[in-house]
Amino acid sequence: MSPRQSDIADMKCWLLRLAQKRWRMPAVRVAQLFSEAGVYDYVTELYDLLFDFSSRQWAEGPDNLRFVWEQEKKNG
Repeated sequence: MSPRQSDIADMKCWLLRLAQKRWRMPAVRVAQLFSEAGVYDYVTELYDLLFDFSSRQWAEGPDNLRFVWEQEKKNG
């Protein structure tokens, strides 16, 4: 499993667990609802939007902003 796949699997698991506790439903039922609603696909899409693969950091985090600033400064 690649780091990307592992991260996405973790995110899906965390979301499922949060919904399970919040909604007081069995994990199997939450997973069924998520599948029907396309939640798992959405998590994958969000990961690809928010993770900057060039810096290996989250796109909205301060470390990535510093990385982008340093790259822009370096490239003129």
